[in-house]
Amino acid sequence: MHPLFQKASGLTESIIAAAIEVHRDKGPGLIESIYEWCMLQELGLRGLLCASQKIVIIEYKGFSREEPLRFDILVEGCVLVEIKAAEKVLPIHKAQLLSYMKLLDVPLGLLINFHEMRVIDGVSRLIQPFPQKSGHRILGLRERKHGSGEKARAAISAYRGVQALRSGPMAQQRQNIGPGGTRVWDQPMERAGLESAVWTYG
Repeated sequence: MHPLFQKASGLTESIIAAAIEVHRDKGPGLIESIYEWCMLQELGLRGLLCASQKIVIIEYKGFSREEPLRFDILVEGCVLVEIKAAEKVLPIHKAQLLSYMKLLDVPLGLLINFHEMRVIDGVSRLIQPFPQKSGHRILGLRERKHGSGEKARAAISAYRGVQALRSGPMAQQRQNIGPGGTRVWDQPMERAGLESAVWTYG
């Protein structure tokens, strides 16, 4: 587990509450930059430290360089918030957030789409990959609000197998390939009682 995961997890409630407050005041239909600015102000009012740019080290096959990376909102150095005002959140939006999380070494990300009647319906929670014994990594696997915990645990166990990725019912679901070989499942997995899952090969 990422050393900052517990801290990040504890902040998500406050960040989502801030988004609800902004949405209540501004409503849907505005451009992303307005929501981003309002979120920065609201998070500041709640005593949370935020940033929108950071110098990161980009490494590739033994080469490295410094890069001033811009993003929407980094809260307390451990939660990356991506603001959207789109009719529909696409798998590439989640894949992009995951890529930024890896560069910043952030354990948790929130993608918030303000183009919803209820902003809570536009919140996606993504988790930084962590190593598995099988040599694969899994992230963003989340139990549905009304799902069975037993059912979800059984599904997670099943998903950890290599064959679960290559054959069987899961292979029939539509998937999109993101950066670094990440596979983003963009259809709800009703049978498994899960809302979303993102797999990446380790």
